[in-house]
Amino acid sequence: MRFYLGKNIFFIVYFLAFLGVSMPVYGAPLSVGGAKMSFAPIVKEVGPAVINISTQKVVRKQVSPFANDPFFQMFFGNALPGFAQERVERSLGSGVIVRKSGLFVTNYHVIKGADKVNVLLADNR
Repeated sequence: MRFYLGKNIFFIVYFLAFLGVSMPVYGAPLSVGGAKMSFAPIVKEVGPAVINISTQKVVRKQVSPFANDPFFQMFFGNALPGFAQERVERSLGSGVIVRKSGLFVTNYHVIKGADKVNVLLADNR
């Protein structure tokens, strides 16, 4: 699996600025190629700290074959008898390692209610 930084590079730059990491200042790039090259030293230095996070959550839903029938809803309301249906919901996101001990930061919606969390480093560990 290849690692893709994409829009996360801006998060990395702002995060490093928040931590007070000083970076060399370059002049404004004159071309699109120059803009990409200006991020190269930063990506090379902090890229290994960016992680890919995938989660799994089992979602259970009560399903009734009579749920949309107004006649049955008149007697049972929304508490119609039925059967439980399970499905696995998956989520993807990214994060940044902030401590050598393995502490990482990510958005809450990525891991909210997850039953299983997998973290993949840039070197596929």
